[in-house]
Amino acid sequence: MAKMIPAAISPSVKSPAERKIYEWFKTDPVTKDWVVFHSLGIENHQTVVFGEIDFLVCASELGVFALEVKGGRIARRDGIWVYTDKYGIEHEKARGPFEQASEGMFSVKEELKNRSESKSVQNALCGYGVMFPDIVYDNSDIDIAQEEIFDRRDGQFVGKYIKRLADYNKNKFLQKKVFVVYPSETDIGDIVNVLRKDFDKALPLSTKVEYAENNLISLTEEQYRCIDGLAGNKRCLISGGAGTGKTVLAIKNAKESVAAGKKLGFFCYNLLLEKELHRHFEDTDLKPAYIGSLTNYCEQLVKKHSLFDFSKITDAAEFYKKKLPEYALDAIILEGIKFDKIILDEAQDLMTPEYLLVLDSFLEGGLKRGEWYFFGDFDYQTIYNRGITDGHVVEMLEEEAGFATFHLTLNCRNTVNIQQEMNKIVGVSAETLSKDKNAPEVRYIQFRDSGEEKDLLTEEIKKLLAAGIKPSEITILSAFKREKCVVNKITKYKIDPAGAESKNITYSTIQGFKGLENTVIILCDILTYNKPDLMYVGMSRARSLLVVLESEHACKYRKSLQIQK
Repeated sequence: MAKMIPAAISPSVKSPAERKIYEWFKTDPVTKDWVVFHSLGIENHQTVVFGEIDFLVCASELGVFALEVKGGRIARRDGIWVYTDKYGIEHEKARGPFEQASEGMFSVKEELKNRSESKSVQNALCGYGVMFPDIVYDNSDIDIAQEEIFDRRDGQFVGKYIKRLADYNKNKFLQKKVFVVYPSETDIGDIVNVLRKDFDKALPLSTKVEYAENNLISLTEEQYRCIDGLAGNKRCLISGGAGTGKTVLAIKNAKESVAAGKKLGFFCYNLLLEKELHRHFEDTDLKPAYIGSLTNYCEQLVKKHSLFDFSKITDAAEFYKKKLPEYALDAIILEGIKFDKIILDEAQDLMTPEYLLVLDSFLEGGLKRGEWYFFGDFDYQTIYNRGITDGHVVEMLEEEAGFATFHLTLNCRNTVNIQQEMNKIVGVSAETLSKDKNAPEVRYIQFRDSGEEKDLLTEEIKKLLAAGIKPSEITILSAFKREKCVVNKITKYKIDPAGAESKNITYSTIQGFKGLENTVIILCDILTYNKPDLMYVGMSRARSLLVVLESEHACKYRKSLQIQK
């Protein structure tokens, strides 16, 4: 059975022919160890990859084959291709499926030559074919070889078809005395690494309101290894620092899980991240059964069954940590909820015995036998669950179940300058994907009192806007709530709460902005550096530019520790 990329076909793929062929490649025993791409990326956009290839088959000892799929009735009249849809309506196209497949194949060949130094990869046998699963295609076109055609007579035997296609191309090249390589298993691995980034794309996690920016990013080799590991394990713990792509991978896996027909619960901790996650599932058929905050979900259930009067809460921290999960267990029994799978982002803030019981209760098979993936940073972002460590989490989960572990190390979000400052202040040791030292330096601005800080913040905003930074690309963070923050004194600029549908500058507490990011982050009200986990979360939210407004006392403390460059 082939390894399919993506691992499940999206419900948004409307072509019954493509859906059938996807399943045939996935289940045919002949395709074992093959890799088959279907042109659908992480963000569920049908992508234009190498001339709109429907399927790209990479098979060791055979070759790489671009396949065009045409379902329903098809005809060619006077050189014009005529397609009849399920409603009986005819559609004419001058460009035929064989031309499309051929163009796709040559595009792939060109990519392999340009992006690989391996001669065996550059010269790998490439071919193309067209698949008509609904009809018998018996046209005697002089420019089309029957070996290139898959039709109803082939049944479901897609593996046999690819072998036939490989033999045809092998003989064709031998007759023409053209040198080609029949790729080994290692060559196929290299080919997949070259091409995979063109198929799997993701939107960066961003608080920008202009969400339609479609700034697609490619995943790293480390993230691909993690994706492959997830596909082979029902229960996984994925850890990594800020910016290593945990949430991007969680979103990808969530979409593939829903596409596979699973009733999925996709949980996080904070409410701003909940809003951001919802944006990644807008206008798609791949929305999980539930997306959002686990504590919010528990609260909704308890309120639905009238198990507690929330107006009587006296100690909110204690209630949400201890009491809410207790009431939620009763509500889950009354509701009769069972998820086929759970994905937990920000797991470091939810890994308590109380909430593990909640997760265990509404997961089919429980934590021991059920399917779950937990993503978290257990070293530096445990600001809501201090004292918990990576080792502690592993011990807790090992008491419940067996699971695989993966660790992401490469920071894909921050510039090298921001990471270096985090390394000094927080005491971390991490590398960034970007090595560009021409990126803006982290700027520290000192203030003597709140009045001066207000003036300095106002001036800094003025400079950023004059430099062409959009207001929506700026987020101001503080450890304090807004009423106690310097932002509350700013009158010249409109500053909205983060997460609001706004094109203005936004504000959030550092705690509330965890898991999110923006182009420019201004950290204000920094009176001390003695809470490294809070500083780590705040600093790591900046993609390109970080500005820190610090008190004179905090500045002296920073310099005394020799953490200034």
